[in-house]
Amino acid sequence: MSLVEEYASGVLDAPAGRLRSNTLAAGLRAREIVGLTDIWAVLVVLWVFKIGAHLDVVTALFGTLGISLLYPTWRRAERLTLGALDDLSVVAGRISIAFLFASGAGLILGAGNPSALFFVAAGSFAAVLVGRTLSYKVVRARRARMPLRTLVVGGGEVAKRLIEGLSRRADHGLDVVGIIDDAPLLEADLLGAPVLGKLDRMPHLLETLEIDAVVVAFSSSDNDSLSIIRAALEGGKKVWAVPRLFEFGGTAPASDHVWGLPMVRLSEPASTRSHWMFKRAVDVIISGLSLIFAAPLMAAIALMIARDSSGPILLRQERVGRHGRPFKCLKFRSMRPVDPGVEATDWAPDDARITKVGRWLRDTSMDELPQLINVLRGDMSLVGPRPERPYFVHMFGQLYPRYDQRHRVPAGVTGLAQINGLRGDTSIEERVAFDNYYIENWSLMEDLKILMRTVRSLKG
Repeated sequence: MSLVEEYASGVLDAPAGRLRSNTLAAGLRAREIVGLTDIWAVLVVLWVFKIGAHLDVVTALFGTLGISLLYPTWRRAERLTLGALDDLSVVAGRISIAFLFASGAGLILGAGNPSALFFVAAGSFAAVLVGRTLSYKVVRARRARMPLRTLVVGGGEVAKRLIEGLSRRADHGLDVVGIIDDAPLLEADLLGAPVLGKLDRMPHLLETLEIDAVVVAFSSSDNDSLSIIRAALEGGKKVWAVPRLFEFGGTAPASDHVWGLPMVRLSEPASTRSHWMFKRAVDVIISGLSLIFAAPLMAAIALMIARDSSGPILLRQERVGRHGRPFKCLKFRSMRPVDPGVEATDWAPDDARITKVGRWLRDTSMDELPQLINVLRGDMSLVGPRPERPYFVHMFGQLYPRYDQRHRVPAGVTGLAQINGLRGDTSIEERVAFDNYYIENWSLMEDLKILMRTVRSLKG
């Protein structure tokens, strides 16, 4: 029986005293503990001042702002090394901002007690730090009691140091059950954990051994480790990595560490983040309103196309969207019709085919307006990688290793590549780089910036 089979069959168990935990529940519970404690701390201070008859609308405004500004910091509860003093500057900064805004509101309204507001702010700062000291203690104890089953990628000195550090700090909550590497530099007895195989076995091991977390510590693999690790993220696993050249320092202060070894938490896929649901809501609202306001313009364009040349007003072209699913992408026709086979495989059409109205539509990107209907229907998003025809998706997928990874999110009317000038007959490799960068660093604010830059480029 192989080592993996022994783990799967229960012959080898997790270390004594360690209980299985649910990764998602553990992460949410840690943030909830810290968040509820912060709210309680601020409310207690406000209640004390209410008893003293010093609570007014300005101090109540401070409390609301303070809690709102502390909200983003609750994610800090997911760090491996937890300490209230590490949050000192963050908490002080958020409380100070809330105090300044509330003070400004008091001056404008001619209300409030400046002295009382100052003491409320100071009291809230102290109360939040005390609360975090207690909440972090609860989180650390829970992690030690219910650690995440962890797989380490790498079999060298860095992995050895990492495993030793985790064994010393049970409150980090990572229980190493094994190591994978194509060519481990050290034996299992020196590493401190069993070697379970090569990197390409990770997908099987994640399921068989019920792995919750992965830590990347300099594997010697020559395989495409990036796609394998991304699969772990998409499977809901927590992933950390030891940064290269960490010996030179310079790691961001917000980075984590295990016994002095820097650690960077890799972001979960865009579609699994809590804000992703708002992307679709923004798409529906903006595309719906845009279609209403643009209806007269679109009707005028349709009339111009009909008068300029014979053929359909709209071009319904098959494109590839999220997860490789095809859909009919809508555009105003800007060229004279040709055989559908030519349309599907012609990368750079002859300029002679472009109509007079079509050239204007292309120069102003007005030919893309009907794609707002695709967005409203859910085929596309306002922002994302531009969709391509199936023939070229197959071709580019063979030429560029990361091309297919563009299909992790919905295709977009505009995107990061397009606002950087990568439109039409431009480098596919560069487009792939921009598209995957956008996906891996997605945020609603990034979408907003891309939309604003798209509008600005149209005006230019």
